[in-house]
Amino acid sequence: KFTACLEEIKTWMKHNFLQLNSSKTEAILVGTSHKVQSSSITGITISCQDIPFSTTVTNLDVRSDPQLTFEPHLLHIPVRINHLSCRICGKLFENPATILCGHNFCMGCIKGHWGEGQRDLSCPECGKIFPSRPNLIKNTTLTDMLRDTKRSSSRKRKSQESAESLRDQRTEELRTMQTRLRERLQEQQKQQENMKKKFKQIEVRKPCCFIVFTRSQLIRDTNPVLLDACELSLDPATAHKDLIISDNDKEVKLSPRGCQIPSACFPERFNSRRQVLCREGLQAERCYYEVEVKGGKAEIALAYKGLDRKSSTEKSAFGANEKSWSLDLSNSYSVSHKSESILLKQSPSSKKIGVYLEFKEGSLSFFEVSDSMTFLYKLKANFTEPLYPGFWLDDKSCIRISPPAESCRPQL
Repeated sequence: KFTACLEEIKTWMKHNFLQLNSSKTEAILVGTSHKVQSSSITGITISCQDIPFSTTVTNLDVRSDPQLTFEPHLLHIPVRINHLSCRICGKLFENPATILCGHNFCMGCIKGHWGEGQRDLSCPECGKIFPSRPNLIKNTTLTDMLRDTKRSSSRKRKSQESAESLRDQRTEELRTMQTRLRERLQEQQKQQENMKKKFKQIEVRKPCCFIVFTRSQLIRDTNPVLLDACELSLDPATAHKDLIISDNDKEVKLSPRGCQIPSACFPERFNSRRQVLCREGLQAERCYYEVEVKGGKAEIALAYKGLDRKSSTEKSAFGANEKSWSLDLSNSYSVSHKSESILLKQSPSSKKIGVYLEFKEGSLSFFEVSDSMTFLYKLKANFTEPLYPGFWLDDKSCIRISPPAESCRPQL
């Protein structure tokens, strides 16, 4: 049957331009530019497709036509597995042998089937009877085909194993990537939730931000001098015996009856002049306060704590020594220090005076305060210790420490 198959292939080659390669191991189907349908020859299938094409059959002992060309595009002709299987054991041939009728069997299978002394032997496939025991001939061509088939199967198995290994590797990579993507997605979801929370917080803080912004505008629009306003209170322990201090320690005036408490009970009291100091010593970088004067004459001063309070009028008076600086109010303004007075050109038009101390810069400024702030004079000095605000007043005057007028602005 195999020999008949080869003969059919030879005939088919002549009509369909089928040739073998130089090593006689591959049959090549060469065609022209038309489509040829698939053809089956005795169990060997040759599949054809659009030209240019070529189809191969492996290990066929067929001579090639030297005039035909060998196409580089090859398609192997598959051989059916039943042509390579033993009809006795049903497995692939093991050491195949061909008997006289042309059928093939495993060498061991056919010997076992016939036995040792059996006569009238017959072919297990076609039933042809042989009068004598035929000589079993090993089919080398079929052996080679089997070897190539096993090799091809081995390569296919290895390819499958390699493909499975690659598939497993790619699957694991995809799993890893999927895990990372899932983690990234969860992270982005957390970030989104955090952003939502922050936006909610921002919505809640909007009114607060507006309040802060409005406050900053108010501060910016406020008189910068007023930002340095300080809180002051009169110190009754320093007041002359003829002076009376209000309950809130903000106002001083002359007592109509005088004080009956001996001066010895107040060692810090002024004995000679009607003067009083504040409790607070000023040494901040900038300080501002306002004083309202009613009545007659008055002195608005700053003095060191060590100012003499027990000696004669000349030594303890504000502006008469090196430890105090004074603005004197009467029908005119004058500034005094170390008994030297400077008469100012401005005539008093308001009884409210603003005092601005820049301690580190060594400057002391006086303003007249009404609907606006009018600059009066600036003293320059090297201040070495805290300065205590102080006041002198005559018997017709009253002095009150008042809160700064926020509507006022300096006119320098």
